[in-house]
Formats: sequence, C-alpha cells, structure tokens
Amino acid sequence: MMGNKIRSSGKKCVLSCVFFLLMIFVSLPVSAASSYPTVYKGVNYKKVYDYNYYIKKYPSVAKSLKYDKQKVLQYYVVNHLGKNVCRPACANFSPGWYFLRYKDLRRKYGYDWKKYVYAYMNDKGAHPNGTYTNQMSGYRTTYMGKDYKAIYDLNYVVKTYKDVFEMYGWDENNVLKYYVAVLAPKGKSGKKGVTPEVTKKTAAKNKKWKRYPEAYAVLQTIGKDLRKAYNWSASLKYYGHNEWAKRNRNRDVTFFALYGFERKKGPCQTMNGTFYQMATELGYKARVIKGGVRVSGRTYWGSYKKNGKWYNTHYWVEINHNGTWYLYDPNYTNEMHGDAFKTRYGRNHWTYSADAVVEKNY
Repeated sequence: MMGNKIRSSGKKCVLSCVFFLLMIFVSLPVSAASSYPTVYKGVNYKKVYDYNYYIKKYPSVAKSLKYDKQKVLQYYVVNHLGKNVCRPACANFSPGWYFLRYKDLRRKYGYDWKKYVYAYMNDKGAHPNGTYTNQMSGYRTTYMGKDYKAIYDLNYVVKTYKDVFEMYGWDENNVLKYYVAVLAPKGKSGKKGVTPEVTKKTAAKNKKWKRYPEAYAVLQTIGKDLRKAYNWSASLKYYGHNEWAKRNRNRDVTFFALYGFERKKGPCQTMNGTFYQMATELGYKARVIKGGVRVSGRTYWGSYKKNGKWYNTHYWVEINHNGTWYLYDPNYTNEMHGDAFKTRYGRNHWTYSADAVVEKNY
C-alpha cells in the first residue's frame, strides 16, 4: 500500500516537472519573438527605445524596412535622433516630456532634442523622470524686468488660447511675450481665477512701452530715430520667403515682428512688422499694407496675376507725414540695396499694387 502511494507521488512529481519544463519551452519562442537589439555602434539605447512600441507608432517605417529589427533600430538612431526629431520611441520617455519637466535642461539644450535623449540615457538620478506630462514646470514669468506670475500661467494660456499654442507651441519665451504684448492689454485672463480687470490693471502698471515691448527694447539700444529703426529692420537676414512664409501666411503682424526681433531674420513680413512696431513706438501714424510687387521672371508661392501681369505677394509700411502717406519698404533695401525710406510709389525699381491694410495704429 505504501509502495503504491510512493509510485503515485512519484508520477505526480514527474508530471509536474514535465509540465514546468513544457511551460518554459512554450514560453521561449514568445520571449525570443519579443527580444530586439538596442545597441547601435557601441551605444545602448535600451532606456529610450522599444522596437515593439516603435513599429506600432511608425508602421510605415517598419514596413519599408521589412520589420528588420536591426535596420529599424538604425533608422531610429540615424533618422530620428540624427535629424533631431522630437518623438517618443518608447512608452515611458519622450524628449518633449523631458523638456517640459526640467527647466534647467531647457535652459541648457533649448530645442536640441537628441541632447535630451542622451541626457536621460546617462542620467545618474538628477533628472530621472521622462514619463508623459502636458504641463511645463518652472516656466518663465519675468519679462522686461517685471514678474507677471500673479496674472500669468503658461499652461493655462496655451490651453485656453489655441491660436497662441498653434503659433508658438511650448516656446515659453514667445508665449510670455505674446501674452504681455497682445493678450494682457486686452484683459485676456492668463491665469485661472484672475479677472480681466486685474489683468488689464497689472499690464498697464508694468509696461514702459506704448504698444510693443520688443520694439521699445530695440529702440532703447539703437536710438529713438525712425531712420535707425528702418535700417535695423532692413539689416535682418533674408530668410524663409517660400516654405516658412507659406506655412505662416495667416499669422498676424505681431507674430512676424516677434520672430524678427528674436531671430534677427525673416522675409518681408518680419522686416515690415519690426519696422511698423518701432514706428508706432516712436509715435508715428503707420499702417501695414498687403499687396504685390511686379516681378521680372520670378514667381513664388504667393505670386498672382493682375491685369495680365505677374505680381509677387508682398508687405510694406506706410507712414503719414502731415496728411500725406509715404512708402517705407525695408525689404526693398535688403534685397535691392536701394533706398525706400519715406518715398513715393514709382520712385524705386518695384511696381507696387496695394490690396489691403492688414494692421494700423490709428
């Protein structure tokens, strides 16, 4: 009887062992199928890269590479990191989330996304959290020597004013500038619970400028003179006439002006926008004109035909002197190296056709 029990117990033990080994055997192919390389040219990207997440996130890439795991990893390193693209390659880290979470890294790396990736990979505990967030921490609140934290919350602004986020995204400097220059003077609340009245009062108390703080700041540096303002705008590096200007064609004058003041470059919109704002700060009656200039053999994305002749979409400034409107075009000076300061139409090599006043200060 005892022997039967021992034999029965032995059978159960053997069956358990076989079952256990079978489970291991069955699980091995699954484990092997889910494994993937993470080392490329001696660097291990395991902390920031998950093949399964990546091919699900970017199926066209995976398909084009026939799901070759090593090639997909190579693509991530060369075309994702190498081209400074801000997109997650795993579920628990994105350079964009890291950017939002740590202000010291933002100050250090700006928009160099691959540096955030390598910083996270090599982090020793100072910046451990790369998980999802939709809130910027430690954003700037001080502008032109005044702190706006009593009326300003960047996270509230970008979620409340969709056009602001569309223009600037998480650019904490330009979101603050736009809020101070455009929204606050109109009483547009920038923080939950702050009334329009308090917003307007605080904005009026803090400002030193008439309407445009960035224009005011430049004039403080170059001198309060219209000719100096014109020359400053005409000296901007010519940039972005085609694709960049096309993408931003519906932006307002302030958008282009802020871009010009900050980047010191841009197409005609930035040159005329910066000059218009400085002219306003100097007290001149001014307006921005949208229209066209005659082109000779050149057509751009904004070119159009009028009365059988080709015009290129263009912006310029008019200023009123003693009841007469004069043409100012810093872009003409930039491109043609001629003078279009306080001149009349037909006095330079461009033929202008005005269509609309897009902004005025009167």
